[in-house]
This record gives sequence, C-alpha cells and structure tokens, in this order.
Amino acid sequence: MDKDSVEKMKKLENKIRDPVLTKLLNCLVNGGNSFGAAFDESSMAPYLAKMCADSSETLSILQDLDAGSIKKPAVLRMFLHEICRRMTSECPDCRTLAHKLAIRHVRQVPKDSSIVFSYIETALQSPHHDIIKSVISEIPELILLSGPESARLMRLVFTAVADANI
Repeated sequence: MDKDSVEKMKKLENKIRDPVLTKLLNCLVNGGNSFGAAFDESSMAPYLAKMCADSSETLSILQDLDAGSIKKPAVLRMFLHEICRRMTSECPDCRTLAHKLAIRHVRQVPKDSSIVFSYIETALQSPHHDIIKSVISEIPELILLSGPESARLMRLVFTAVADANI
C-alpha cells in the first residue's frame, strides 16, 4: 500500500468512532485479495444492517467502502443495492459517493449495470431537483459503460431534464 493510501486510512480511522466501522475498515484494508473469507456475508452483515437501517453512520460506511474498494472492488457486490439506494438520499455527500461506488462496481462487473440502471431510473423520476442534478452530474461515465443500454439511459436523462425544467 502506498504512502497516500496509508495516510487516507489513518485520517478515516481518526474520524470513525464506532468499533463496527473500524472493523469494516480493517477488513477492507487487511482482507484477502479475492472475494473470499474476509468478505463473506456473515462478516459483512453488521455493516450491511447499518446501511439497510439508514443509520446516521451511512456516510461513514460509504466512505470506508470507498477507501477499501479502491484495492478490493469486489466488496461492493454485497452492498450494491444499498449503495444504489443512496442515489436518492437527502444527503448530497451520500448521493455523490453512492454514484461513485456504483460506477466503480459497474467497471468491475458490467453485468450488474442493469441493477444500477434501475436505481438511476428511479432517481431520475424523483420530484426533487437536487437528486436529478446529482444523477446528471455523475452519469456520463455510466453512459459510456452502458454499451447497448446507453441510448435508453440518455433518453431517460433527457426526459427527466425536460420534465424537471432543469
């Protein structure tokens, strides 16, 4: 691990107060190289439960996933639905990070793009303009990764922009 990554991890660790989050960060940093024992459902269940419960620590969990998934993007598979749900979060930082993590996952596992697209579609239909703007600012790379779905995704974006008068 390079010096910058270690410094980022130390800064994140200083921000984390919850021991469950500290364990997640340690698991992501020190876990196996593959989607193996370190990332099995039983060891990740506490973090997934916190994400599902919309706890106040959701942003911290997303930040830990961001830091850890740089080297081990396979961990995102287990959290994908919860990450995508955050695309419509009231918290702008959660939305931005959710888009970033979803795109990182699609880069690694293109077959999961349909899952991300369904959440993007939901976000584009939101009555809240800030959520639509978040999608629009984050969607260019996803359109490039979407292959045959790119035309449909672009139509959805154009329709949402026109309907919301953005």
